[in-house]
Amino acid sequence: MKDSKVNEIITQISTMLDVIKVMTNDTDIVAMQNQFYHLENQILYLKTVISTRKCCNSDFLSWADMSDDDVKKLNILNKICHKIQSELLDMYKASSVEVMSWLEKPSKASFRDYELPVLITGYIGEGDPEWTDDADNILVSFEDTIMIDDLLKNVDFSDITVPIAKPHSCIFHALYDHSSPRLSWKNMLRIKTIWAEIHTWKQCKFEISY
Repeated sequence: MKDSKVNEIITQISTMLDVIKVMTNDTDIVAMQNQFYHLENQILYLKTVISTRKCCNSDFLSWADMSDDDVKKLNILNKICHKIQSELLDMYKASSVEVMSWLEKPSKASFRDYELPVLITGYIGEGDPEWTDDADNILVSFEDTIMIDDLLKNVDFSDITVPIAKPHSCIFHALYDHSSPRLSWKNMLRIKTIWAEIHTWKQCKFEISY
């Protein structure tokens, strides 16, 4: 990709990797952890920049090459996303009961908290040209985009004019509007499996005094 910004970020990542290579013989573990943290952020930044280039392409979500069969399949995908959304809400309610019960129990921690993040992952099928036996075959993944508050609203999330039956579920909307890299309609139809997760993170804080 001939893009000066992308090349600049890749050069920065390469420099960071060289620094980490030198640091492998260093005993300063905290400094190395910090370097890894900055490296991870830079890689995510690179992904965002490349994705933004695609998002700005007006033809990326073009409807011109979509057939009647494609429209039928997208409607099926939207219906399945509605079912996933309903199941996620049931999972969220069950997880909420669990963490509330945990918080009511006595603890020696100085502070306790919890998070119930939503994770949605879309996988291609074995018939896809890019399918391989030794890979996860992930096409798209959402970890911070789909919020439980949006799922609870249960409203129509459609914000574009296309011949797909409404309402659009929150998850279906995220596929065409918030995916990174951005998914085209054709790419959305490559999804053959969706894995929906509610992670229950129970957090305890302990202060240490010597």
